[in-house]
Amino acid sequence: MRKFTYSFVAAALLLASCGEQRLGGKSHGAIVLGDSSTIVTETDPQFLKDYFNDITVTPVPDPVPTDTSTPAVNDVPKDTVATPAQATPQPVAAAPATMNGLKFSFDQCVIAVSNVDVRTQPKNDYGRNSGASVSAKDLASFNGAKVQVSGKVSDIKVEQRYSSKLTIQTGLGKLYLQDLGSYVSDWKGLQGSGNTFNSAALGNPGFKNVTAAAIKNAAQKQLRRDRNSRTVVNKWNNELKDVRSANQSPCKIIFTQVQYRISGKDEKGKSFQKLLQFDLPY
Repeated sequence: MRKFTYSFVAAALLLASCGEQRLGGKSHGAIVLGDSSTIVTETDPQFLKDYFNDITVTPVPDPVPTDTSTPAVNDVPKDTVATPAQATPQPVAAAPATMNGLKFSFDQCVIAVSNVDVRTQPKNDYGRNSGASVSAKDLASFNGAKVQVSGKVSDIKVEQRYSSKLTIQTGLGKLYLQDLGSYVSDWKGLQGSGNTFNSAALGNPGFKNVTAAAIKNAAQKQLRRDRNSRTVVNKWNNELKDVRSANQSPCKIIFTQVQYRISGKDEKGKSFQKLLQFDLPY
C-alpha cells in the first residue's frame, strides 16, 4: 500500500513539472475577468485544426397550401339549370264509328261487331269494365263478321279465339263428355284497315289430344250421371267400340264460345284491354 502511494505522488509531481515547462516554467495564476494579460491565446497550429465538417443548412421550401373543401359539382345556380322538357302526350284523333251492328260502349272506346245474331242484347254502357258477354244464336253469323273500334284511341289490336267441347253423336242422341273439359285455341291476330278488323273464318274446331280409353271412360261417367238404364249404356258402348280419337265418328267437336280481345291506348296514352265473349248454344 505504501509503495502504491509513493508511485502515485511521483506521477503527480512529474505531470506538474511538465506543465510548468510548457508554460515557461512559471505559473501565471488564474484568469481574471477584464485583465487581458491573463488571457492565453493558442498559437500552436496542431491545436487549431478543425476536425468536424461545417453544418450546412438546406432551406426547406414553404408547403403549398391545399384546398380541403369539396369541389362543387356544378357552380351554376339551380334556378338557371336547364331541365329536359316533359313529353306532352299528343292528342289522339277520334276513330269514327261508321259500322252498324252490336255496340259495346266502354269509357275508353266503343266496339261494334257486325253480322252476328245474338239472343241477348249488349248493355247501354259497360263503363270501365274489362269486357262483356252475350249469347249468340248460331256460329254461321261469325263468318264474315267485322269488329270496329271507335273513340280517341290508338295502337289498336284485335285478336280472336274460340272454345270447343267433345261430344258423341249417334242415332241414340247426343252425349256431352263433360269430364274431358274444354279446349281453348290460341289467340289469332285479325287483319283489317284503319280501325275495322275482319273476323277469322271458323272451320273445323280443334281439341286437345285424348286417348280412346279416355273418351270411353268419359262416356261411361256421363251415362251414369244421366241415370241411363243398363240397356241404354250397352247400346252406347257398342257405338263407341271402334273409337280411336276425337276426330273419328261418332265423336264430334263443337264450338262453345267465340272471343275477341281488343287492346290499345286511350287519349292519355294509357294501355287498355277489353274482352268480348259470345256464348254459342250446344
